[in-house]
Amino acid sequence: MRARRLLLRGLVLAVALLAGNAPCRAPAQEAAEKPAISWKKVEHLNEAPVSNAPLPVHLPLPYETRLANGLRVLVVEDRRLPVVTFGLWLQTGSLADPPEAVGLARATAEMLAVGTLHADGEQFTATLYALGGSWSAGAEPVSDSSTVFVSGLAANAEPLLALMADAVRSPMFPVNELSVYKRQHWAQISAERASAAGMAREKLYQVLYGDSPAARFYPSARSITNIVSSRLQAFHDQHYTPGNAILGAVGDIKRETTLAMVRKYFGNWSRPAATHSASEPLPPPAPLKVYLLDKPEASRAFLLAGGYGVRRTDPDLLPLSMMLRVLAGAPASRLTASLPETPDEVSQAEASVTAQSYPGPWQVSAEVPARLTADALAEVMKQLRRVRDEKVSAEELNAARRSLVAQFALSTQRPAAVLGSYLFARSVGWPGDYWNRYPGFLGQVTPDDVQRVAQKYIDLSHLPIVCVADAKQVKSALEKVGPVEEYDASGRRVP
Repeated sequence: MRARRLLLRGLVLAVALLAGNAPCRAPAQEAAEKPAISWKKVEHLNEAPVSNAPLPVHLPLPYETRLANGLRVLVVEDRRLPVVTFGLWLQTGSLADPPEAVGLARATAEMLAVGTLHADGEQFTATLYALGGSWSAGAEPVSDSSTVFVSGLAANAEPLLALMADAVRSPMFPVNELSVYKRQHWAQISAERASAAGMAREKLYQVLYGDSPAARFYPSARSITNIVSSRLQAFHDQHYTPGNAILGAVGDIKRETTLAMVRKYFGNWSRPAATHSASEPLPPPAPLKVYLLDKPEASRAFLLAGGYGVRRTDPDLLPLSMMLRVLAGAPASRLTASLPETPDEVSQAEASVTAQSYPGPWQVSAEVPARLTADALAEVMKQLRRVRDEKVSAEELNAARRSLVAQFALSTQRPAAVLGSYLFARSVGWPGDYWNRYPGFLGQVTPDDVQRVAQKYIDLSHLPIVCVADAKQVKSALEKVGPVEEYDASGRRVP
């Protein structure tokens, strides 16, 4: 039982480890009670000259083929370490959850390894541990994909792939293990949504996306109750199909040997093609409003502003990413340098765009001492207005590009991250060499491009702003920005 619960805890948390695979993701959720070290306190001594030439990225290119059953397969030979990672990318995620059972896609992925047709959860875990393997699976909130990864020594490639095939093709979703999972999952969700960042993000998605599936960021207690074994099995049977999946392998492997193993364990996988619902039209943006979520006695405030961003295939994705990095997320970013703080209490800023099959949101956040909320919000608005009205400098643009490329290049030191990036790219339809060309693509973004996307996507007259703070400390300051809609600590609207 202990082994099974260890695996369950790993499955519940493991999806967070995969979030860094794509550069257009939203930043990891962090509690506002954990302020970062201020970049303003960094003393720059003898600075080395910085080249403006794009940092080269040289990744081994994937070999791609398609099995007779429709399963796309990528193989990447990477001999830097004697390890292998197999990954399965399903083109269905949390957006396919029924409204009465939000969290179903995530539960389906995370329960795959907790009992299969050929092994119960304890046997599966024992086999995985004996192989020295690691397992992760999940589906991000309001996403259009689910992922399954298994890693281990390259010498154990075949038994690891066999284990993955058993879980992906023949899960049983045992009722007793599902009960354990739901208790643990609800505890995790409750902790996430109680954090200032979690509260703010959930409200922003609700405000932006209204009644569409994209608004359902976290499941309710009733949704968790409605997730039962038969629903998991039905969701699996409908969406876990070879024509709806991409299987990848990366590591110290040989292409032909790996393809032979894939055909052995997945070649006779046969299910009807998955169906996908048409995306729903999004509601028009509402006029500017501040949504105040009361967090009594909080010493810090969390501010979040955002709007509709782009789909993954939109050519504006890279200019928008560059514009947001100019605003926040790097030591040289504008808000990082300009947010108010005190010698003892630092402030931090982040900015991101979450590109999905629907226009995912761009977001700018600031976490500051509560008494500086008014000044911080004024600074956020100032910088949003400035990036619309003025072209960024070449120096700022080069710094943003270097930051984004360095972030990606660092992630490629992990073979699993390389595979995740390739699976993501192929799911979108990008070419196989996209990531090697990524620095050059960023280098083509101009100051005119940045200003154009800023003016296109930042609408200050229709901007939702979420503030999580002690309401009695900040409400009067927020009312100077726009109308305030207040919610108490239990989430009920205050008249």
